[in-house]
Amino acid sequence: MLSGRPNSDCPLVMPHLQGEVAGDLGVEAVGGDPSPPSYMMGRVLLLVVALATLLALCAAAPTDNRQRRRPTFDWMLRKLRPPQVTSRAGIEQQWFEQVLDHFDSTNTATWNQLYYRSGEYYRPGGPVFLFISGESEASDTWLAGGYMFDLAVQHGAYMYELEHRFYGSSRPTPDTSAANLRYLNSTQALEDLASFIRQQRQENPQLGAAKWVVFGGSYAGNLAAWARLRYPDIIDGAVASSGPVLAQANFPEYLEVVTESMQTFDSECVSAVAEATQEFEQLLQSDGGVSAINELFGLCSPLDVSQEYDVAGLSSFAISAFSGAAQYNSVSRIGSSTVEQYCEELRSASGNSALERLANFLGFDDAGSCVDPDYEASIEYYLSTEWSSDITRQWLWQTCTEFGYYQTTDSANQPFGNRMTLPYFTDMCAILYGSEYTAERVEEGVKNANLLYGGRNPDVTNVAFVNGGLDPWHALGVLEDINESSPAIIIEYQSHCSDLYSPSLLDIPQLTAARERIAQLVAQWIS
Repeated sequence: MLSGRPNSDCPLVMPHLQGEVAGDLGVEAVGGDPSPPSYMMGRVLLLVVALATLLALCAAAPTDNRQRRRPTFDWMLRKLRPPQVTSRAGIEQQWFEQVLDHFDSTNTATWNQLYYRSGEYYRPGGPVFLFISGESEASDTWLAGGYMFDLAVQHGAYMYELEHRFYGSSRPTPDTSAANLRYLNSTQALEDLASFIRQQRQENPQLGAAKWVVFGGSYAGNLAAWARLRYPDIIDGAVASSGPVLAQANFPEYLEVVTESMQTFDSECVSAVAEATQEFEQLLQSDGGVSAINELFGLCSPLDVSQEYDVAGLSSFAISAFSGAAQYNSVSRIGSSTVEQYCEELRSASGNSALERLANFLGFDDAGSCVDPDYEASIEYYLSTEWSSDITRQWLWQTCTEFGYYQTTDSANQPFGNRMTLPYFTDMCAILYGSEYTAERVEEGVKNANLLYGGRNPDVTNVAFVNGGLDPWHALGVLEDINESSPAIIIEYQSHCSDLYSPSLLDIPQLTAARERIAQLVAQWIS
């Protein structure tokens, strides 16, 4: 297999050989007496021949300087996009000394947790609104824009945002080894939140007497609901946007909703992808077909069809494109939508067949890059335990130990084939974190999470469970009212966390109505 890098090994070897030749001549690499002992000449000649051979091989060795495109697990980590704002007036960045392990009194280790605060619009006697960050770095723009900000201005609320442990700049341990990641879970994160709130209430008496409402989206939407569930004495209400509160290892419903979204906005889109998938499967059945795939997809090296996960990796490119469009779908009252745009681009792509059009739509006709579907190489990227801005390793840990959420193709009601199976994901856990992280352990973590928090039926009050009707994650959300103060708010035609952003003139009526309902609930909780 090509390395994808310039052939730089030879320049590293040749100086060594040159030094060895010089050493056999009895001199230094530069200068010295050029007359060798006669008994060394035979070995010298052999080394010279070897050196010449290496030079010839280096000159003839193939190089591949193209950028290598590999399947990633980034499509499982689609972070909440912060609002775009022009001003961050009055926002302060602060650090909170947090306990490493809230459940082991003998562990006295602490670390610094990032948070933002703003009293720019606070009025004495007003409430406190806290935005919970989830599986991403915190962004202070939530204290300067978005619907929580709008409500804060309306009610004169003090605002906070707390970053989640192990994400962004909140780094409790020296690295992200499995031994340290054991401190990364939702229960520790919730205790972080409670400790933070209690400390702020104690240090600021005017805030201690105030009503506190937490907001969160996606995984942080779970945390918002669970925070109200576990700490009703210090949290008066929660807006849980697009929270997949039901943990589930095998999650084929995700792609079913993606398919529904595609069908809603372009009736021909699903059949176009299904036709391309069928053609792909047919080509895999012959050597000539595999050669056609190698060329069509611009593979860095020939596809080995015996490697099931490598073949599945090619499927993931199409899945990632359309699931991303569905999850971040934006629908306006003038009728445009992100999914519709993607579908139009697919159907208008160049090509003589459905598969060729799909490949060109996905950018596989780019001569400056090549596709490497190697499963192990893709996983290897996440083996690094060094801190970096890429926090996929941390989120994958939470899927392996608590939530699953693996978006498989184990449903006939989607057009992407059937190669993204549950083992494709669960095998990753053992590779990244150790052999003990088996598929059975994933299921155990899922079971424990649902027992702890109640799945779709948490025993909780004062929580707004908000979901977009075409958000792929809503399939794991609360879709029926828990009680009068904890309603399920389903926004038709909307997708992930759309209610968390500020109103726009382009909003469809269903989104406007949902925000009005959220505003009514928040007003009740803080009255």
